[in-house]
Order: sequence, then structure tokens, then C-alpha cells
Amino acid sequence: METASPASPLTFPMRRIDGSFQTCSTQDIKPLRLGLQLKERCILVEYEVPGGSLAHHLIDLKKDLESLKPLDVDSLMRSARAEHGAWLATVADNQLSSILQRLLQHVKEKAGAAATSALPNASNSTSFSPAARSPQGVGTTTAAATTKSVAVDDDDVQPLEDVSDDESKDGGGRGFAAGFGIARRAEPVRLPAKAMEISGQQDSRPRDPVMTTLSSEDADAIRRLLFGNRAAANNDKALPSEWLQGWCFEPESAKSCPYGLRQAEGGPCGIVAPVQAFLVRHLLKIGVSPLKCDSTTGQSALREALTEVLWMVAQESKTNPRVLCLSMGSTAKGLLKGPYGCQSWEYFSRQDLRKAFDGPLLSSAYFVKNPNDEAERLRNGGVLLLLYSAMATRGVEAVRLDADQPQEAQMIGHHNYCTQEAVNLLLTGVAASNVFDGIKRLGSEEPTGTDQTTLKGIEKQPEVGFLSLFESFKSIEVGGFFKRPKSPVWVLHAESHYSVLFALSLKDGSDGDTEELDVVYYDPLGRQDDEKRITITVNGLETEPDEDDIDDNGMIAKVIRTRWSLLAALDWNGSEPVF
Repeated sequence: METASPASPLTFPMRRIDGSFQTCSTQDIKPLRLGLQLKERCILVEYEVPGGSLAHHLIDLKKDLESLKPLDVDSLMRSARAEHGAWLATVADNQLSSILQRLLQHVKEKAGAAATSALPNASNSTSFSPAARSPQGVGTTTAAATTKSVAVDDDDVQPLEDVSDDESKDGGGRGFAAGFGIARRAEPVRLPAKAMEISGQQDSRPRDPVMTTLSSEDADAIRRLLFGNRAAANNDKALPSEWLQGWCFEPESAKSCPYGLRQAEGGPCGIVAPVQAFLVRHLLKIGVSPLKCDSTTGQSALREALTEVLWMVAQESKTNPRVLCLSMGSTAKGLLKGPYGCQSWEYFSRQDLRKAFDGPLLSSAYFVKNPNDEAERLRNGGVLLLLYSAMATRGVEAVRLDADQPQEAQMIGHHNYCTQEAVNLLLTGVAASNVFDGIKRLGSEEPTGTDQTTLKGIEKQPEVGFLSLFESFKSIEVGGFFKRPKSPVWVLHAESHYSVLFALSLKDGSDGDTEELDVVYYDPLGRQDDEKRITITVNGLETEPDEDDIDDNGMIAKVIRTRWSLLAALDWNGSEPVF
């Protein structure tokens, strides 16, 4: 086969997991194993970089498969070597040909199945030989090179095989061309555990995050869950631009409420308030008064809150958190219709997830530097990305099964506000449709009765709580789990808006036995410039306040009294009450 002549080695920045960069040369790339990601039509290259770290690179062949004519192994190999020569320089032609033949066969089988609707969607079985050698710094491999047949789903990475080195090579320079954009997909990430296990190679070192491009099918599935199946069918359906905002603190509240997040516009309060609640919880947990936290502590607490939400969802789902961010060339505006143009980063430890929010990748995707810069706000989709990340972490089908009516489940309801399922997902890790304790069954007394309706609530005591104005109207029931969370922090729901209430000590307010306590109210949309400290005296009133008395029994007061009784006396300590 005719190949390009060697060229001088190129250098490119390699992003480390901690967000820093390491300069590498094309000579530093040492391909070790090859595999396939069939659903994405990609070759997976596992390689070693200086320091002994393992990383992987996806060679996307979708465009080639659509445009090459004739479509055969030779034409695919020429195209792959021309564009991705640095990654394939030490790969023998016979091995690359075998990989491409396998991919072509899969594509043809899928095309035939789609055309005839007769072939079952079965898993593929592939034979391979585990590595008999252990490259320095990579880890251990199986001692014997035995052949094993493994069944792999279409979505899985196909078994990786050692890169063959029995053909002559040209020193790592084959296929290089001036200006070759090697850095565009050079994020070093570790192979998925399933790929490592299938190949027979186990790595005992801590596992680095795995990056994949969110497929259009997965993005469509999240969109259908976001808006509901019927609404999502309308291609023009999108959230308003008010939903485009990143995470930042409210400048107007810096002196009185230094812990306070900023909600730029109305709409995403159902996402902002839960994060605000977890932020305050973290400050209380580390012994820092939210009223006295400095900027550095606040920024750290915000990142801890985002970490805690996603890690909680992952723990409830028995999976790993998946953090979505925009791929290069994608715009935040596209997020208004769904997570299109996103990368998904899978993290395997809470520590790595927390560190990632300090790194440049997630910092630029999630946080806003200048809260008053309208142009910057419209370029950032951090608030939406958190919701999409929680949905992706839990899994679309799992979120549907959390809800009372799986096929009707949606995260965005009337007037583009969050549904209870969305709020519960961020508060508890489970997208239950209700806020009472446990499960209620209506209809047939038989556990398996066909006319029985199951209503799903909160299954255990959460970290932070939830109170609702609708309970004062007897429209819903908020259970004891939400009223008495592990930490004295509550998300308040009044009409269509969410805000936050919290006690000033972890010892206050959770057990319900305190006769008098101070709580603080904060609304991320309110541009608060004063502290809203409310002294609650349980049973401090002789008679219940008039329902229509807006001064003594406004909406926020009604919500508070659902937790501390209708006879609770509320003293706003000189601040302007929030009605």
C-alpha cells in the first residue's frame, strides 16, 4: 500500500485529567491496542503517553462510511491513515484491515436489517487473543494468549487487541501531514471498565474519566424525557433563552448573603434552588456560617454542591456520574432543545469529579465569571448542563420508571418550569412524582391488581428537605422525610417559584423539637441586599392567622407553617417580609 512519507514530528497539547496540559510529540504516541465502538462507527485506539498513562482516542469514520465510493476496506484504510496517521503509525496494515473489515460487516448487517426489518437485534460475538505481553507502565496482562469468544452488545466497545508490530514501521512518522489537527481529540481518558475486562487486561491503578461523544440517539432520548414525548415531537419545541445561564454568585447579595447564587432570569429556579440548598448544607457541614463565608470558600462550596448532586444521583443509580459539556464548535443555544453537541465525561470517584469542576474544561462549561455580562450569560449553559448530566447519570429509562406514569414523564412542565420529578431528581437522586413518604397504592387491594395505581414518593430521609405552599392548600402531602431532612436546609416551593430556607446550625430544625429557632430565607432570583432572618416560635400564636392576611400569613409564611405548625409565630427581625 502506498503511504505518505515521514515528516518532522508535530507537537500538541495533551489535556491531563486535572485540567492541566502536557506538551507531547507525535513520537510520544505509542498505540497499544485497537478495538471498535460499533454504534458510533469508531475505531478505538488505546495508547500510552509519557509517564506511563493510558488514554484512548476515537477515530470517527461515520463520514467516510457515508461518502466513500466505492466503500471497501482499502478506501477506508487510505482515508483513515491520511487523516489519523499519528494514531495509526505503528499499526500493521493487516491488523487495521481486519478491524475495518469487521466494521464494514457490521454496517452492512445493520443496513440489511433496516431494509428488511427481518433480522433480530442480536449481540455480536467476537473472538480475540488477550495480550501476552505487558508494555512498561501499562499494567499486567493475562499470562497465556488463549482465544476466547465474548458476546458484546452493539453499544459496547468491542474487545481490544494488541497492536501488531510484525510489519516494518517507519519510526512513528507515517501518515503525518503539515497542519494535522491532532490536538482536537487528544483528551487522555482511561478505557471503560467493560473494555478492560473483556480484553482480559486488569489495571489496578486509579481509573481516569472516560470521554465519549453523546450520540444523537441518546440526545433525542433525553429531549423526549425533557419535554415529554408529545411536545418533543415538535421539532421547534425549545426552552426560552432565559434558561441559558451559568453558575455564579449574586453580586448584589455579596455583603448580606455571600453564600447566595444568582438566578439571572425566571425559569430554571427548580435547578438553581436545589444546588443552593446543597451549597448551604456543605458550609454548615464544614462549620462555616453561610452568613460569613468568603469568596474562596463560597466558590469551593458551589463546586462541592454540584459534585454532591451528581454523586448522589450516581449512588442512587448504582452507576458512575456522567458530566455533560459542550463539544468544540457547539453553542449553548443548541442546549435549549436538548443536549445536542455534548461530550459526556464519566467519573469513577467522587474526588476526581470534584477536581474536575476546578479544571478548565468544566469551569468554562459550567461557571460564569461576570454575572452582569448578558453576552456571557447567553454563551453559557451550565444550569441546563447540570440537569442533563443528572438525567444521563440516572439514565433515561430509570428516570421514567421513577415516575408514576413512565411514558408521560417529563422534566419540564407548564410554562417551562421544572416538574416535581426534576426537582426530586436533584434533591434525592430519584425522580419520584410525589413528596409524601414511601409508596401509595390506589384501587385494587390485591398487590398485583390490574386496576391498581401506584404513586411513588420519597423512600428515605434525604440530605436536604422540601416544603410546599400547596400543602397549606391541602393539595398535596409533604412527608416527614422531606420535612425533617438530615440537614436543616429546605427548598421552598411557592406557586411556580423555588427558593431556600435554612437554619444556622446543623443541630437546629431537623428533629422538630426546638421551640424557637432562627432560619434564613434566600431567593436566588430576588437580588436580595439584606439578610432575611426569621425567628420561628413554635406554638407562639394563640389563634391561627387569617388565611388572607398577607402581612402575617403571606406565601412564604404559609410554607414555613406547614413545617412548624399553623400556630408558629414568625418574626422577620426588621427585614422586609417576603410575601
